[in-house]
Amino acid sequence: MKKILILAIGLLICCQAICCQVVLAAPQATQFTFKFYPNQPLNYNCKINMKAEMNLEVAGQKIPMKTDMIMSLNIRLLPEADAIGKYTVVKMETSNIQVDYDIKAGGSHIIMKLRGSEVYATQDGQVFIDTQRNIGLADAQSIKDEVAAIYLSGKFEIDPQGRIGQILGDMPFVEFWSDINQYGGLLGITFPEKEIAVGDQWQESFKMTKMAEVLLKEPGLESVVTFTRKPDVIVGGKDLSVFSISAPIHQKNLAGYLDQAGQRIELRIPSITRTATGTVHFDKDRMVDYAVQVDGKAVMNFTAEGQDVRGEVKLNMKAEMKLL
Repeated sequence: MKKILILAIGLLICCQAICCQVVLAAPQATQFTFKFYPNQPLNYNCKINMKAEMNLEVAGQKIPMKTDMIMSLNIRLLPEADAIGKYTVVKMETSNIQVDYDIKAGGSHIIMKLRGSEVYATQDGQVFIDTQRNIGLADAQSIKDEVAAIYLSGKFEIDPQGRIGQILGDMPFVEFWSDINQYGGLLGITFPEKEIAVGDQWQESFKMTKMAEVLLKEPGLESVVTFTRKPDVIVGGKDLSVFSISAPIHQKNLAGYLDQAGQRIELRIPSITRTATGTVHFDKDRMVDYAVQVDGKAVMNFTAEGQDVRGEVKLNMKAEMKLL
């Protein structure tokens, strides 16, 4: 479950589609930076809707698996002090975490709900976890352990262009958000150190060395994200700058491995393809993200060497984040 969650989030940065907007005349070229003010928190609501389809073949037996996940949470970013050098230290806290899973695998149907610290789950209509009634507490704890990182708080170093320096906190927090950062950054966009006019494009390269629990061998998975400035808009009385995102991946002949119960399993990944597009609305007055929206699709084929296991994973994801 953690693997699917990280892949879903890694495809995209949290975002929100914007409706009812007025397009403004082309503005002048502007240099954009993020600006964080000490003790002035930023509160965002994030929503992720993900559908995953995995077709496994184990020793000649086909095992289909489908997972629908809907997640909602609030993220609070609290700048702790004025910038030290080029970085501002920002503390991140999450709250109001709600996750719904609908999993169909091997002829079984599991429905699971996480509401804060409470877990409720049924398998083929039979309750096997209900923490409010002390049912299945051991299974509930295992599930909480798998997604513990999204409950933890920690700190990031963020520079004015939106790039992340150190990630500080407990190891699960650091590992989780480091994985997500390598998929395309944490703020949805990174700005160049120059003025940007409408129509201007720039690129940012990311190298992925890990996908969930799979460690990739060199050269890893490379992604180039292209940003384009679009005409400004007014939404809810706010003058917002607009940037489009395009982050395709087409790569073949990857190799990696994962450790499972002390055993190293070698993986061959013949191909992985991703299409990811999105939009960032940037509040020029506050100099922070107002909203980010990303749609992503991915297909990955893999073979576990010596295990007689092969499979294909297909992901469809919509994510949104909006400043409250």
